[in-house]
Amino acid sequence: MGLIFKDSDTPESPKAERMYATLFSLIIVILACIGIFALVGLLHDEFVSRFTMPGKTARGLLSVAIVSGGLIMLLFGIRSKKEALKRSAAETENEEKPWLKRKDWAAGRIVSSLRKASLLLWILVLFWFAISVGILLFVPLPQGNSAVRAGLLPLIVVTWLAVIFFAVRTTATWRRFGKSIFEMDAIPAAMGGIVKGEIHVPGKLRPENGWCLALSCVRRSTIGPTNNLRTTEKVLWRDEKWLRSDLPQTNSDATAIPVYFQLPADKPESTPAIGDGNHWRLEAWARQVGPDFAAAFEVPVFKLDELPEATNDQTVPYQVSLDEIRKQIHSKIQVVDLPKGKEFIFPAGRNPGFAAGATIL
Repeated sequence: MGLIFKDSDTPESPKAERMYATLFSLIIVILACIGIFALVGLLHDEFVSRFTMPGKTARGLLSVAIVSGGLIMLLFGIRSKKEALKRSAAETENEEKPWLKRKDWAAGRIVSSLRKASLLLWILVLFWFAISVGILLFVPLPQGNSAVRAGLLPLIVVTWLAVIFFAVRTTATWRRFGKSIFEMDAIPAAMGGIVKGEIHVPGKLRPENGWCLALSCVRRSTIGPTNNLRTTEKVLWRDEKWLRSDLPQTNSDATAIPVYFQLPADKPESTPAIGDGNHWRLEAWARQVGPDFAAAFEVPVFKLDELPEATNDQTVPYQVSLDEIRKQIHSKIQVVDLPKGKEFIFPAGRNPGFAAGATIL
């Protein structure tokens, strides 16, 4: 009875749930066998006489099986009712605290979303491969003009290799840093408050030019007809900072990156569902030997009745000015101070590697 009526704040383990289900299933099977045996004995006298079982005994066994089965079904009904009430209470709490709708937000441990980007790129690779094969096999080409086919095949191969290169590079980054976790100090982050915590990256990293951290509020929307959907993202707010590469570490097998951002009070709350809506995105990037480190985390930001107590910014001693970073990376972008703000000048040819790849593609 304790298995049915026991109340506990701690969730039962899957192993215990399997044990309970197996136990009740075994009891039901035994009672069903007894009931069938007794019912057959009542309907066929020769069966009863073979086992020397009086009819009265058979009727008693059948009654016991029916009563016991009904009692077990009643207990199951009581337990199902309690579970339904718990689910209803949890749903009510989730409506009042929408950040509990996502397990990673509720736990305060948000895993990098780079894996989805890798999967999308490989889907693009397969899609382009299918299109390429279709073009080569089924698209009619001018007869007697071998130059068209001779030029088309290298073009398709080069484009295919370029897409594979980006997919392999993104996958390598995910395999090396894909298990990066952002642990927040407070769940959720309060609008007008702060986002504070640490990004834990597997392995000991020391980037060439430090760590770039950025927090953005992005509004994502999908528009257009069903056969031509188009997803757009509009940045509503953004803040970024650079940190030195020599951050103090306490774990020799991992790298901890401190995070601290002051949030505005007049921006929209996070949308728990994945897809269209408002999303607060924390991004971290660093130049490494081999694949560069890149990670993105979707952070819960909501309006709270009371703001948490303000704390000191632990990243201040390690922050690096943008001018110093631009000198280190030999940036060609020019920043001019104006009376009413800043002017950014982006000269042509400032990124020849990317420009060459995009031209070939």
